Amino acid sequence: LYRLCPLRFRQTYEERLTPLQTASRHDHDFGNAWDAGLTTWYRDGSAMAAIEAFGKAYPQDKYPAVLPLFSQGKTFENGLKGLAAYINRWAEEAAHWTVLSLQEKDVNDANDRILKLDMVVRDDRDGQVYGVDIKSTSSYLDNKYWARYEPNSQVRMYADRLNERYGDCGGFIINAASFKHRSR
Repeated sequence: LYRLCPLRFRQTYEERLTPLQTASRHDHDFGNAWDAGLTTWYRDGSAMAAIEAFGKAYPQDKYPAVLPLFSQGKTFENGLKGLAAYINRWAEEAAHWTVLSLQEKDVNDANDRILKLDMVVRDDRDGQVYGVDIKSTSSYLDNKYWARYEPNSQVRMYADRLNERYGDCGGFIINAASFKHRSR
């Protein structure tokens, strides 16, 4: 936490401050809906089905009346618009991918660890296999956000498993979408 945000570290561990708002499931539920929408799109190739999956996973009437302070951008409307914009922006790239697995649990060879990658794809341009982890965030996608993934033991574990299972791993993609809200 100190590396990502020294102020938050100080407030949490040194000053022992508590949030004014209680924690909510909103971020988790929104993230699951975002994941459901993208999973549906990558599985079925239908933008309409992806938007329906988003709405079904976290219906508008389940959203809190007042969104949590740090999740003001994660509205139902922004989720739908974001999903449509994502599909429009990445359709050409995704056309080069053969989806090998979506949301499948995978047990390693030692049978002591269960992995669940959001997606595994093979890119027809280089023939390589890539792991994909889908994320939604209220943060800027800046150096502070990406720093948490370098180095990252979870990503290394996923890449090792892809090497074991498919023979070669070309890399790992953190597929992040920001729903940052600016008050100005």
